[in-house]
Amino acid sequence: MKPGTVDLIAPYTDFIINLFLVTFSSWISPGRYLGTLWLALCIWVLLLYLNTRMNVLRWQGRTYFGGKKSHVCESVLLAIPLGFLAGALDHQSNPEERSGVMSIMLHMGFHFIFVMYVLPFSLEPPKAKSGIPLDEVMQNVHAPLANYQNTNPIEVLRREYLPELDPQKEPIVFYREDKWYLQQKCHFSAKRRAFAGEDKVCVEGMWTAAKMEAKCLAQDMAKAGKITVTKVRSNGKAKGCSSSSAEAA
Repeated sequence: MKPGTVDLIAPYTDFIINLFLVTFSSWISPGRYLGTLWLALCIWVLLLYLNTRMNVLRWQGRTYFGGKKSHVCESVLLAIPLGFLAGALDHQSNPEERSGVMSIMLHMGFHFIFVMYVLPFSLEPPKAKSGIPLDEVMQNVHAPLANYQNTNPIEVLRREYLPELDPQKEPIVFYREDKWYLQQKCHFSAKRRAFAGEDKVCVEGMWTAAKMEAKCLAQDMAKAGKITVTKVRSNGKAKGCSSSSAEAA
């Protein structure tokens, strides 16, 4: 029953594909039915926004959105449906002489130049540096699990096997997506966040944990063997009693 992660790529692709179909229909086959399509698209976008927001904030376990690549790719792909709208507007202005292809090509070219070379340097707000050290950030309740230290294998190995280089720093656990809960002990107290038995595994090491697992497996096999031997002996005694009663009769 563990909640899964949120895939933020799916809403992006769904929005682009549906917008592509509606705008292509507006250019290639204009008509009154487009009013219904645009209304349905607006309602669908609203439902998609609500569903994605609830998934990220309420329903799913965690969300990872590590950069702007998906956003930039979406912004560039928007040149295609918006180009279809420009072509439809150009074609409707003079249906006999203009097909709208030139408007589509011009819009896509200017759109790409604007997104890649104008938008990042002029309209986006500059990033302000907070000036807060990493140690203070990680003490916060909302501190991220992954940082530039526990995702760096060299830093993890250096703290584990060469502690004399920096005695003030404690060992850290390498971050993995499927082992994210192991990072809880690095940021919070073990009494509140650690799972049952996890502190023994971390302190004693993986070799001790493997020996404990082997010991438990041997005990289970021994119990199963005793049960099997007991059943065989009971069956043998039952057969012996039945044969002796038959001879007596």
